[in-house]
Amino acid sequence: LESALLLVTQCSLMKKTYGDFTVSYIDYYTVHHYVTEVVNLKQLYNKSNESSSFSEFKEGIYKSRDTLKSSLNEDSVDYESISFSEQRRKAKSLFVETMSDQPLAIFSIYGKNLYGHLIKPSLYVKDAKNIKENSLFPIAKKGFYWLSHFQNTGFSILGILSIFLSILYLLKKRVQCQEGKLMIFLTLTLSYTILVLGLSAEQYDRLNIPNYAMIIILACMVIHKWKSKDILKT
Repeated sequence: LESALLLVTQCSLMKKTYGDFTVSYIDYYTVHHYVTEVVNLKQLYNKSNESSSFSEFKEGIYKSRDTLKSSLNEDSVDYESISFSEQRRKAKSLFVETMSDQPLAIFSIYGKNLYGHLIKPSLYVKDAKNIKENSLFPIAKKGFYWLSHFQNTGFSILGILSIFLSILYLLKKRVQCQEGKLMIFLTLTLSYTILVLGLSAEQYDRLNIPNYAMIIILACMVIHKWKSKDILKT
């Protein structure tokens, strides 16, 4: 009840301030910024540069897209000059249009974004600076870099396997106990939080780290069922 009240309060304040009964405006704009716009920029670049690779020019696209748009002479909307409601409407319209015309390109960018978030290391380790010029810093940085890379990749693989095995178990069993309901909740929640990672980009492991706790709990439940042979029983 408290959660529902907080949700309604947030939506009411958004309605009063910006005119829409919604939790946030970040949804369609995020998809536009990291998926739709990238697809359209790639298409424009390919038309303008037949002899060179887009991947070379794409370096830093999420930080220098204004320069990229200018160099491609793209006549695009300045989202900062319009209201949040209009931003959402235009972003939604462009996404639907692009999804209709280039569905494979949309799924390609989404897949690359998702893959990156599931395997990339910590951005904070990657950008760490040796301010005190310690001679051991490069070794420590490299060690933590690969540690965070293996950590993110390992947890991602464990999470995906746990989701798959828990679905297999839930489809075979008629869940009634509290433990089964918890498994359903964790499976659905974790599936959702992993899938939405593909809607943004270049965030490295920071968006996946909050999933680690759920992955550990779900994995422990799956391992327990596996040891008792419940997953394998029909």
